[in-house]
Amino acid sequence: MELKFYVNHKTRICRALQGSTQNPDHLANLADAEKQGFVEVTGPEQDAFRAETKKAVDAGWKPAGRTSYARFMEVHGGEE
Repeated sequence: MELKFYVNHKTRICRALQGSTQNPDHLANLADAEKQGFVEVTGPEQDAFRAETKKAVDAGWKPAGRTSYARFMEVHGGEE
């Protein structure tokens, strides 16, 4: 069994997918994640990604809102 971590920089969603490389369903899930814009990262990288997203949420960014994360960071990125 392998565990792979994925993040989507546009939606700020994280995924962890586990399964056998011999399982066609698992391979389809991996391919689907990449098709949806997810990129593979390490566990610590995913933790840092989550912390960065939480920091933006704490600063007022709304994940389901009309302002994208990228735009929010352009406007508010330098503010602490």
